[in-house]
Amino acid sequence: MPRCDQQECPLLKNGKCLEGNEPPSKCPHYSADIDIIKPNNEEIPDPSDKSQFYDGRVIPLNEINRIALSNPTKLIILAGMTKSGKTTLLLSLLHLFETTRSFGGFVFGGSETLISFEEFAHESRVESQSLLADTPRTNVTDEPINFLHLKIAPEEDPTSIQDVVFTDVSGEQFKKYRDSTAQCKNFYICKRADHFALFFDSDSLSNKNTRATTRVSALTLMKSLVEAGVLTSQTNIQIVFSRWDLYQVKNNKESFENYFQKLKDELQNLYGQNFKISFFEIASRPQNYKILEFGYGIDKLLIKWMQDGLQDNNLMKSHAKYSGTRQFLLY
Repeated sequence: MPRCDQQECPLLKNGKCLEGNEPPSKCPHYSADIDIIKPNNEEIPDPSDKSQFYDGRVIPLNEINRIALSNPTKLIILAGMTKSGKTTLLLSLLHLFETTRSFGGFVFGGSETLISFEEFAHESRVESQSLLADTPRTNVTDEPINFLHLKIAPEEDPTSIQDVVFTDVSGEQFKKYRDSTAQCKNFYICKRADHFALFFDSDSLSNKNTRATTRVSALTLMKSLVEAGVLTSQTNIQIVFSRWDLYQVKNNKESFENYFQKLKDELQNLYGQNFKISFFEIASRPQNYKILEFGYGIDKLLIKWMQDGLQDNNLMKSHAKYSGTRQFLLY
């Protein structure tokens, strides 16, 4: 992804250089590189050892153990129906890391899935002929559970890198989990999750014609996962109201405030005694930056993910019967 050192540059909004350079790459402030912070004790990979290099695309479930065995790894489940904002959040998070010195008190330390990140972002730009656009839907593949990877470190100690993997699961797959407890049991990776983020589309929730379907779909998904026993009390749960900028511009916004609060109360009453639940409003890619800034609310969610969780080995060994040869569940 391109970036500019000048904060006021509109490069990532409309592709225009603040200094009037054409193409923008001629500008001295322009950069397409990604700074990767490397711990002092990390050895430089041997180029002759091909096993140390990867294709940069999403990591399938049967390969994720490679990361988990090398370092303590946080697993974050991003759950929700189609176009609820799961992938858009990750693309915006990476963009914020690439275009700022630090974000939310953390710095970017690299990724093994940068090619997939760029492919997701590029497809949306081509479709809209702009640099920032709607995110394409996650593809339904033979492997229903894939992962995107980031290395993240505290700004005050950039050598203390934490591996974080996020599920890349299609909305269609979550519909299967929603509609079948038996299907949910196949989602056993959820037992290992440090965080489970359930997405609600705020725009749909604040539309009287779609809010009931949106609410019921998400609540039924969570109920199915709990009844299947794959969502455990050790998991931190975040309820994420995405596309918050579209809710903010509703003419009758106030009339829906009680509805949002009742939904929060309902979730708290249903699951608050057994789960640690918190609520977040985000606007990963606002349609109008005058309403909310790019990545609104993602910093608070990132802080939650990085400060809480990271299940220990003893806890996860009790889940070994679900893992087969996929040892990621043990770590």
